[in-house]
Amino acid sequence: MKRNDPEHKKEMYRLVTNWEKSGQNQKDFCQKNGINYSVFKYWNKKWKDEGKIQRISKREQRLSPPLLKANKFIPLTVSPRPESSGLRITYPNGVQVTCPQEIDLEQLKQLIQIY
Repeated sequence: MKRNDPEHKKEMYRLVTNWEKSGQNQKDFCQKNGINYSVFKYWNKKWKDEGKIQRISKREQRLSPPLLKANKFIPLTVSPRPESSGLRITYPNGVQVTCPQEIDLEQLKQLIQIY
C-alpha cells in the first residue's frame, strides 16, 4: 500500500487513534503492533496537522464575513509614541533600565558594563 492510498491513510489514522487510547508510549505501541516507528511518527504528525487544519477551517466559518474577505487582513491603527524622557537600556535577558536624560556618562558606562 502506498502513502496516498485512501485505505492506507484510514488504517494509519485508526492506528494513531488506537495508540492514543492505549496509554502506551509510541515505541512500545509500534513494537507490539509491528509498525515501523518512523512511519508511525509520520502518520501521527500528519493526523495532528490535518486536525489543526480542520479546527482552523471551523473557526473561520464562525468569524463574521467581513473578516474573511479582503485577504484576511484586519485594519490596525497605530498611535504615535510619546516623546522619550530619557534613555532605556534593554539587556539581552529582557531586563530594562530607564535613565533620565541628564545621566552622567560614567554612570551610563557602569550600567552598560553590568551585564
